[in-house]
Amino acid sequence: MNMISNNSRWRMILFSIILIVSQFPLQAQSGINDIGGFEQTLPSYWTKGAEPSGSTLSWATDEFLSMGKSLKIVKTTTTEAARWESENMCDLWSEKHFANVDIKFGMYYKTSGVNTNPTTEDQKWYVSYTFYRENGTVIGEKKFELDQSVASTTGWVADTTAVGEISLPEDSWKTIIRFVGGKDATGTVWTDNYVFVGRNGWAGQDWNTQVGVPTGWFYWMPPIGGNDGILDQGYENTKVTDEFAHNGNYSLKFDIPVGTHDGFVGTKKYELVDAVPGDVLRISVWIKGANLNPDSALAVGDAWSVSLTAIYHTSLGNNEGWNQYAASPDIPLAFPHATSFDWTQFYVDVTIPDPPVGQDARGLSVRLHPLGRFSGTVWMDDLKVEKLNIPGINEIGSFEQPLPSYWTKNSEPDGSTLSWATDEFLSMGKSLKIEKTATIGAAVWESENMCDLWSEKHFANVDIKFGMYYKTSGVNTNPANDDQKWYVTYTFYRENGTVIGEKKFELDQSVASTNGWIADTTAVGEISLPEDSWKTIIRFVGGKDATGTVWTDNYLFVGRNGWAGQDWNTQVGVPTGWFYWLPPIGGNDGVLDQGYENTKVTDEEAYNGNYSLKFDIPVGTHDGFVGTRKFDLNDIVPGDNLRISVWVKGMNLQPDSALAVGDAWSVSLTAIYHTSLGNNEGWNQYAASPDIPLVFPYATSFDWTQFSVDVVVPEPPTGQVAKGISVRLHPLGRFSGTVYLDLLEVKKADPNSVEDEFVPVSHNLFQNYPNPFNPSTTISYSVPNVSFVSLKIYDVLGREVKTLVSTEQNIGVHNVQWNGDNNYGNKVSSGIYLYRIEAGDFIMTKKMMLLK
Repeated sequence: MNMISNNSRWRMILFSIILIVSQFPLQAQSGINDIGGFEQTLPSYWTKGAEPSGSTLSWATDEFLSMGKSLKIVKTTTTEAARWESENMCDLWSEKHFANVDIKFGMYYKTSGVNTNPTTEDQKWYVSYTFYRENGTVIGEKKFELDQSVASTTGWVADTTAVGEISLPEDSWKTIIRFVGGKDATGTVWTDNYVFVGRNGWAGQDWNTQVGVPTGWFYWMPPIGGNDGILDQGYENTKVTDEFAHNGNYSLKFDIPVGTHDGFVGTKKYELVDAVPGDVLRISVWIKGANLNPDSALAVGDAWSVSLTAIYHTSLGNNEGWNQYAASPDIPLAFPHATSFDWTQFYVDVTIPDPPVGQDARGLSVRLHPLGRFSGTVWMDDLKVEKLNIPGINEIGSFEQPLPSYWTKNSEPDGSTLSWATDEFLSMGKSLKIEKTATIGAAVWESENMCDLWSEKHFANVDIKFGMYYKTSGVNTNPANDDQKWYVTYTFYRENGTVIGEKKFELDQSVASTNGWIADTTAVGEISLPEDSWKTIIRFVGGKDATGTVWTDNYLFVGRNGWAGQDWNTQVGVPTGWFYWLPPIGGNDGVLDQGYENTKVTDEEAYNGNYSLKFDIPVGTHDGFVGTRKFDLNDIVPGDNLRISVWVKGMNLQPDSALAVGDAWSVSLTAIYHTSLGNNEGWNQYAASPDIPLVFPYATSFDWTQFSVDVVVPEPPTGQVAKGISVRLHPLGRFSGTVYLDLLEVKKADPNSVEDEFVPVSHNLFQNYPNPFNPSTTISYSVPNVSFVSLKIYDVLGREVKTLVSTEQNIGVHNVQWNGDNNYGNKVSSGIYLYRIEAGDFIMTKKMMLLK
């Protein structure tokens, strides 16, 4: 039965479309985040120069010519002058305003109840443009005295320079505009559209004359940017509004009836703080849409979209010019295939490019950019720029990461706590947990794109069993609306980002607390995708008005009648950067067995930090692994030697098993080489090392010991590129015992390193086995470099009993048997004996007991 015949089971609820997904820890890095909303109380480039008592300066909405705002002065007393004053308008595009250009500048104004026929300068209302040299001295000033022949104008009045009136005799390095109500002036005046445009060439304008956007923002809108006082083609409707807001009271509104031209509102340049070329930035924005034409996206493609654009600069402030050295493409945000949608977060990931040789990457600006054919209404809010702390394989090699692999905290409002919990779980020691005590906003765990690792997509026409297990405690009961519900959704997307469909699992709230864990999965034949899913997002949600505590675990995804493209990481048990394949069939069906159900990240033991990975396998019947996801080879190329090392602690071991079944009783390291890295690229393994066994000491237990193997990166097939590596921590089929693993590292090795063999990286002397013993025991020790080794037995009085080794030995783990005799071949008596190794500077002694 395919999904089309089960439409009633799908709920087409719209969530965020994520273009490039790479869930890693985020770090706020830009001043853009400080102005990313639209709550700022002043217009960009303007300050209140003077607001004496009896005067009120406001960024007004009661009268305006364009973009919903104007500068306003209300003056009721004659104490002193009131003044709006601009920053230096020589900014952004040019480091100066140019000489010998016929410049049209001025503004539009409107008056109400002003004093008439002024007789002194102090009684006048006026606007001045003052131009300064680089050394700060004045070139000249143009003063526009507003018409005070009548108390109130009829509408808006333009006051600008005439053709040929003013060309600067020299470049202006600082241009300041002042809007002034003189000391003795009274009444109310609004100004807007501060025109500045060259008539016979470019004057160096910054396109921010409409005073419509707040501090930190600027714009370019058709027909020629807006600096001529004209906006059209729907962009005249652009404004900061209190109609809707995601955060606070205001958002930016584009309302474009017919898409004929692109335009943007963008941030000014902000410093790249703690971010350098090569770093990945996540740019996100919240959007609400209405009056959309989704079929337009199908008809004209990306041209019908709103995009995010990142611009990279080698400069920051005034008088430094635009200095753009690179820009991302205009990256379209894939809106839902709908005529409207509620507040949704969209984001894109970009990599900071290298600047030209000899220059520095200093600044970033971001554009909110409706493209040329876009039509509709969108409100935008909460622009953020964050650095993704994308770890290399060496950084991901521990188990300290605070989030489960493939999952992120999408929304954690006040009164909600999202945790990767250990207090309740179904398998692998962890679950996703939401505690919700307040009804402020929805709390959401959200997955990355689960079309990853093994397959570039999830396949159509496969009967898929998916869902999860959950447990509740003290939740609100009998919800009356969606905001009161707890639920999990699986949402499937086409390659172009539009939604194929969604399955919503509403958790049982008929009682406040469940009796144990509850399975909620699709039924046999319920859902087969009608087309391939290129992005599958899972969300675990406590609605805005939901309360209580809920745990979820074992997010199933498995094809009943074929492979669905699953990635085997459904148990949420391993941290960021890791995944697994555990028996019987990987774990994606929610079942782990043969001892691998005990696998977990634990704080029982750790070599570095607080956590390690624990395998606890009572009887070895099957292999399985926990491995890293694919990581970039960076500066490593085919032919390079890599040393892969890991720290291991062992107990409950059966060393005789190694003698009986060989390498099948061991834990191995396995390196996999890939021609791809990210989502929707598939596994693309082009080569793999053997499963290289780590030679454990001949003992039932040993303390933290570093083991390593050397491998050589193989050549990929002709025409392909070696891009990634993944490494598996891999108990082989007959292994039994308990091991803790920590601090996996991959490093370039010396070209003379041994290839594909186990290499100890430190000296060690292990506990003999068996102990106590009769009549013989085996002593194991490791030698990381060629050296002279002495291994001797002593009695408790320090007298030498037997010399077992006295020779130069090669790198490796060595095993020596002692048969309880002395140097003369005579058997020794029962008791405690000491065995001591000396190898270079390494000396260690341990005890053992002979029983008869």
